[in-house]
Amino acid sequence: MRNLIIMLSMLLAGVSFGQDGAAMLLVMGQAEQVAFPSDGLVAYYGLDGDAYDEVSETSGTWGSSSTETNLAINGTALSIPDANGYVIAATPSLLNGATDYTVSAWVRQVAHRDYAGVVLAYTATRNTGIMEANTLTGNAFADSGWAAGIQESGTFINGTITVGEWVHLVGVGKNIGSDRITELWADGSLVKATTNAGNSTLTQTGSFRIGSNQSRVERWFDGIIDEVGIWNRALTEQEISDIYTYQLVYP
Repeated sequence: MRNLIIMLSMLLAGVSFGQDGAAMLLVMGQAEQVAFPSDGLVAYYGLDGDAYDEVSETSGTWGSSSTETNLAINGTALSIPDANGYVIAATPSLLNGATDYTVSAWVRQVAHRDYAGVVLAYTATRNTGIMEANTLTGNAFADSGWAAGIQESGTFINGTITVGEWVHLVGVGKNIGSDRITELWADGSLVKATTNAGNSTLTQTGSFRIGSNQSRVERWFDGIIDEVGIWNRALTEQEISDIYTYQLVYP
C-alpha cells in the first residue's frame, strides 16, 4: 500500500519512469530526467532471485534458505526466513571502514532482531554498514568501522524501522579533515550523524553480507531486502533524496 501511495503521489506530481529506471520529472511543462547516481558505484544487487552484482557482473552466494518474493521495490526481492537466508557478496572487500563509502538498501522487516545485519562487512572487531540495533525500539544503526584504541564510530536513532513497512536506509562513512563522520539516513532524510576525532584505521577482514551480521549467527535480518547499492564515495543529500523520492534503481 505504501509503495502505491508513493507512486500515485509521484504521478500526480508529474513523475514518470523510463525503461532504464530513471525518473522523468515534468518541470514547467518540460521533461527533466532524474538519473540514478552511478558515479562511484562499485556494486549493485537487485536481488531478483540471485546474488548477482550488476556492476562487476559476477555472482555472490545466494543463501541456502533465501527465497524470492514479489513484495519488492523493483522486480523481486530477497526474503530471509532464518539464519541461513543471507547473501554473501560477489566482491567481498567493498565496505572498507578506512575509506569513504555509501551503502543504500530498501528493507521491510517481519520482526525486530537485536543487531541484525542489513548490509554489513566485518572489519576486525568492528562492523561497517547498516544494522538494526534494538529489538524493542526498531532503531537502525550505521557504523563506519572507525577505530582509535577501543572506540568506534556509529550513529543510530530509535523508531527508524517499523515492522511491515518499507524504509529506505542509507549509511555513509567519510573522513573530513582529521575526523570520521558517520551518517544514517531514512526515507531521504538525515536522521543522525556522529563525529569522531581521527580518521578510520580499520580495513575489511571478513565477508560482505546482505541480511546477516557475521559476528553472531543469530543476528540475521528477519524480513525483506531489495536494491542494495555500494558507492566508494559519500552521496550528496540530493542524490540520497532522489533515490528515495523516485525509487531510482540501477541501471
